[in-house]
Amino acid sequence: MKEHFNRKRLILLGFILLGMGNVYAGGSSSYNYSVTVTANPTGKGSVYAAKTKTATSGDATLTISNSSNQEEKAYLFATPSGGYFFLGWAEAATPANILSNAIPYEITMKNNTDKSTVTYSYIANFSRIVAKSNNNSYGAVTINSPMNQDGDNVILTATPSKGSTFEGWQKNGTLYSTELKLTLTVSDETAGEYTAVFNSSSSDFTGTGYYRVRSANAPTINDYISLVDNAFNYNEIVATGGGGKAIALNNPGARDKAITRAGQYLNQDITLISEPTYDPYADPSAVFYFTKVDKKYDFQAQGTGLNTIATGTWNSSLGDFDINDIYANVNSNSDGTYAVSIDLALSSYNLGTRYLGDDNSTLTFQTENNSLAKWAIEPVDESHYFGVKPLNANIKDGHGYYWTTLMTAFPYEIPVGGGVKGAYTIKEITTADGNSYARPALLAGQGATVAAGTPVLLKCSSLEAEDNKLTPVDTHKLGNPDTKISNNLLSGIYLPKKLKNDQTNFRVLNISPTTGKIGFYKLGASQAYMSPNKAFLDLSQVSGGAKVGTVYIDFDDAGIVDGISENIANPEVPQDNVYYDLQGRRVEHPSHGIYIRNGKKVIVK
Repeated sequence: MKEHFNRKRLILLGFILLGMGNVYAGGSSSYNYSVTVTANPTGKGSVYAAKTKTATSGDATLTISNSSNQEEKAYLFATPSGGYFFLGWAEAATPANILSNAIPYEITMKNNTDKSTVTYSYIANFSRIVAKSNNNSYGAVTINSPMNQDGDNVILTATPSKGSTFEGWQKNGTLYSTELKLTLTVSDETAGEYTAVFNSSSSDFTGTGYYRVRSANAPTINDYISLVDNAFNYNEIVATGGGGKAIALNNPGARDKAITRAGQYLNQDITLISEPTYDPYADPSAVFYFTKVDKKYDFQAQGTGLNTIATGTWNSSLGDFDINDIYANVNSNSDGTYAVSIDLALSSYNLGTRYLGDDNSTLTFQTENNSLAKWAIEPVDESHYFGVKPLNANIKDGHGYYWTTLMTAFPYEIPVGGGVKGAYTIKEITTADGNSYARPALLAGQGATVAAGTPVLLKCSSLEAEDNKLTPVDTHKLGNPDTKISNNLLSGIYLPKKLKNDQTNFRVLNISPTTGKIGFYKLGASQAYMSPNKAFLDLSQVSGGAKVGTVYIDFDDAGIVDGISENIANPEVPQDNVYYDLQGRRVEHPSHGIYIRNGKKVIVK
């Protein structure tokens, strides 16, 4: 866990280093800031900049000066001409990159390092047709030509998020079309504001409970936050990127390098993973438990949590810095999305707020609540379910049930009538006909609960997560099993690259491509580490386990008996006369079919 602390502590310290730039900066004479605003297209709207957010007039170019090099704020205003709509603000250098559609739009001017005039330039974009979502948490809208004029061909596309439905396009408040993709030619007749109306059967974010955090920033609305590693290490980052702790604090260039390095580590550890190649509803690493602490939240996943990993002391030649009480703010935006932010504070410094953002599927931290920092917080419920997705369609018993493994940091209930029929542990390994067999023992049937941190085999009726739902239960304990499961030879981990592949003792669920036998096999030497959230057989818990090769699964104790069809009536099964099916599984009470007995095929009528 200490390594985990270092990793997350550096995420915060990267921001701390950035904020400390002002501690060592100075200045005496005048520092000038200038902002210019223009309309695009020219003449299709009026614009101005002012010093206050309530100003009713201003200037196209606003200049502000101070003698202490402090940050300055300006407010941008825009009013469209008749027949036009305000699309949003953009920097003049990148007019198509909409930053915000807020009026007024607040900007912060800073970083005047040489006492010259620092200039900012913004464009107010106006358009004939604009499009938006009624709730960015439920769905996103794209437009092929955001800045359109008369005669342009415009395509509006509505994309509902998972668990939501599209009801239709409204134009100026009236239903216009139910087509997901709407094609228009811009004219006086078609000009207007189009709203894609989405609905969701899910409840909204309310506080403590299980949630997923999904980007609501088009076009990355299917990006989900996933906790996948804890490789972060502060000492390595400042040594390789910042030149040492004291240098990193005092030298702006070294700080920038350290922060860049920190960002690289950040995206190894907390990633954004997207559909369709990834199913977030079948990934335990995307399920977060939110705990409300006063008016803030602790996020817990994969056996750890934000406050746990962020709390500690950073020792440097400049002194010790205490990092504590780090929790997340979750605030609602006017468009139905949420802003997730962290207030950075040491024992001696308050460095401001950083907002979690999605920049083209890369997790970033923003200094303001901008368009990149929009998130949907989805409760894990019937619509946004958690389920298991067996990865190998061939791992299937004689009654057609699929088998897979799972270990989660949260407890879950197996729903009655669902696709998951039961959870099983392995309590013993037996030998017969020269082979080793693992016998699944039923731990929890439908309606029962599996404790957090319990590695199990799951018996499923489907290959789809939507059919194999499991219900996280609200008795969450951070990474610890709710009850101790004794005699379980299965083991598991939460994070990758934390447990090396031990070919002597570790076996993973698989099926032989040559014999078709299901069992626990050695993992190939090319895979250096064990996979997270999967259960594996640990033979180090078995006396003489080092001598065991493949361990086949004896499905008898899981209620599985193969029936194939055929020539021994009322068979007796004495101890020295054991029956096996054609997959090598022992059968206590053979029914009609072909079996192996004493090394020979026999037919049971």
